[in-house]
Amino acid sequence: MSFITLLTVLSALLVYEIRASWEEWWTYDGISGPEYWGRINPEWSLCNKGRRQSPINVEPQYLLFDPFLRTFDIDKCKVSGTLLNTGQSLVFRVDKDLKHHVNISGGPLAYRYQFEEFYIHYGIVDQVGSEHKIGGQSFPAEIQLYGFNADLYHNMSEAQHKSQGVVGISLMVQIGEKPNKEFQTITSTFKKVTWKGELTIFSILFPDIIQLTYDFISDLRL
Repeated sequence: MSFITLLTVLSALLVYEIRASWEEWWTYDGISGPEYWGRINPEWSLCNKGRRQSPINVEPQYLLFDPFLRTFDIDKCKVSGTLLNTGQSLVFRVDKDLKHHVNISGGPLAYRYQFEEFYIHYGIVDQVGSEHKIGGQSFPAEIQLYGFNADLYHNMSEAQHKSQGVVGISLMVQIGEKPNKEFQTITSTFKKVTWKGELTIFSILFPDIIQLTYDFISDLRL
């Protein structure tokens, strides 16, 4: 093998390695932060457009009030699943073989969405941890619920690239004095997923988990 050919092979391997590991090393700052997401990964090109992508700053003065907007309807159901430390955040994914699913409807939704997973974002200090901001203000933590359109599609993989396929609901978490038992069920397992790649199994009750009071997180290393 010639020297030039060897360099070509190594370059190809390097490009492949960068593409293969992109999901693991993106961050929220520096050269792997949001402003570079669309430049490095072609599949995330919309991140360069400045529209309809995270993270965003919601500016209340530009919001329009909708008097006809309904409240969200979330099924009350206990679900089991796996909490995983991805290296960037914690993600809880429901078991695939559940007999009863949590459905999300109402609000601005015209379809029924089946809850699939939620992500927990937080920081190393109490004041800054949410992925998004409201009026330029960060929150201690943010929980993002995701579900797929169960009326039109069979699963998240099918729905995520389709119109009206996926719904995301962000819950901004504030520090309070009265704890939430269901949220404590989650935080009590954090010591089991201290390091990237670790996971643990547990069950939680919906929609009680949504009435959240933030427990300060101090021991988790991402």
